Amino acid sequence: MTMPELATKWALAGPGISCCLIGARKVAKLEENLRAAAQPLSPEVVASLDTVTRPLLDKLGDSFDYYESIRNNRTR
Repeated sequence: MTMPELATKWALAGPGISCCLIGARKVAKLEENLRAAAQPLSPEVVASLDTVTRPLLDKLGDSFDYYESIRNNRTR
């Protein structure tokens, strides 16, 4: 599985996610993206990715915009 394919599948596996914005400059890449969206990750793989990235997410905080501080969080 390619990294873009994994990223698309994992993004779509998120709770409350109904779509994923992806781009493609060539038809072959578009087809790869469509295949990725059509074949979800197993719950075990999603759980594993969530577990290994949890420390980073905790460090970044709950702000939607990771480039803003909690004080400037525009999502609340």
